[in-house]
Amino acid sequence: MPTTRRIAIAAFLLASFAHAPHALAKTEARCGLSAGVVAGPSLPADREVKDEFDYLIHIEANAKYYFLYVFSISGDLGYEYGQGAPKRLWKDGETVELDVPGTSFWRAMPVWGTLRLEPFRKWTVNPFVGGAAGYKYLVMEREGTERLIVVENSDSEWVFHWAALGGFDWILSDFVAFRLEGRYASGTPSREFFMEKNLGTLDILGGINIYF
Repeated sequence: MPTTRRIAIAAFLLASFAHAPHALAKTEARCGLSAGVVAGPSLPADREVKDEFDYLIHIEANAKYYFLYVFSISGDLGYEYGQGAPKRLWKDGETVELDVPGTSFWRAMPVWGTLRLEPFRKWTVNPFVGGAAGYKYLVMEREGTERLIVVENSDSEWVFHWAALGGFDWILSDFVAFRLEGRYASGTPSREFFMEKNLGTLDILGGINIYF
């Protein structure tokens, strides 16, 4: 193949690659502010916690802003709910073994700050990775029977937590995208009531983002 033809083909491929993001993009939005909602299951990572709660329901709203072209920062406010079957609970500083698994409720409000790396945000499919940190206000209630006597207890705590995440946005129209995100969140409470276990979860979240 003549050298000039090889140079022409190489130049064409290079130009095509350089313009690929714009060719693949359906919109020039995603340059400033966005808002969205995601929801899905949260799976406890610790075995003892998972024995009590098979899964949690997680829903979250976020407001996000892009900066330095490839980064975004968001504030996220969520809600988690789960119902479990505890085999023991803590009462007056002592462990109480229940006759049969009782009933427990997990209610939590996580508040996050999230930083994402999104170098392909104008592509039709926009992959991203990131990290987050914040606090989770966790309320847990447990109830059961010991020797046919009803025992119950409840407590609450602000728990610091962090997360590593990854996923993608898929543009559906000029200003609407579908989001799929996987996230590992970790946090360890200080009180025995919460078993002093890692309350980490694997979150599988899907939802919609609106770009302004």
